[in-house]
Amino acid sequence: MSISNAISFGFSNFKKLILPVLLVIVFSLVYEFFLSAISSSFLHLIFVLLQFLIYVLIQINFIKIALKIYNNEDITSFEIFNFANNDIEEIFSVIGIDILIALIMAGINIIPFIIAINALLNSDFILAVLMFIIIGLISIVTIAYLFIPIELCVDKGDTVLDSIKGNFKLCKKHVLKIILFNFVILFLNIIGVLMLIVGVLITIPVSILANIHIYKQIIGK
Repeated sequence: MSISNAISFGFSNFKKLILPVLLVIVFSLVYEFFLSAISSSFLHLIFVLLQFLIYVLIQINFIKIALKIYNNEDITSFEIFNFANNDIEEIFSVIGIDILIALIMAGINIIPFIIAINALLNSDFILAVLMFIIIGLISIVTIAYLFIPIELCVDKGDTVLDSIKGNFKLCKKHVLKIILFNFVILFLNIIGVLMLIVGVLITIPVSILANIHIYKQIIGK
């Protein structure tokens, strides 16, 4: 698995994703402004749930667009908001994977988190910091083991459980390299944030495309 090839692929093709990323950023800002103007708690909850659904659809479409770029297929920037072609079963599967990953992350971190909060309440800051470091390390390893279930679901049409099982079977062979890759991507995006909007418009597309390249390397294609 070559991290350098993945990053190189991202930088070679990032221009194709600049407009879709910009459109999503603008949409997010407008939607957040809209949410802040809603006074009704019930309506606010409804539109927050709608926002979650839209972001799931965008997540799916980014993967589909990145796969097209990887396969040298033509794309249009507004495909990112083309939700009509998203299969209902696919949408619910991705939601299920997102929820399952969140539950797994919460479950494995709940004990050190409780210890950290209790330490903070008792002014034991050294123990609290130690627990938060442990949470970070656990999360890094867990993310490496749960790196491509959504890609498998979108690309292969796998169910929630098949995506998780297939992901684990494939990723367990590459855990250390996936961890290193995630640190490289994190570093790139920190630089992007420091460069403000211009940097983010480069590093986010690079990250998406590099992820797809790594995914294809992991599945052997």
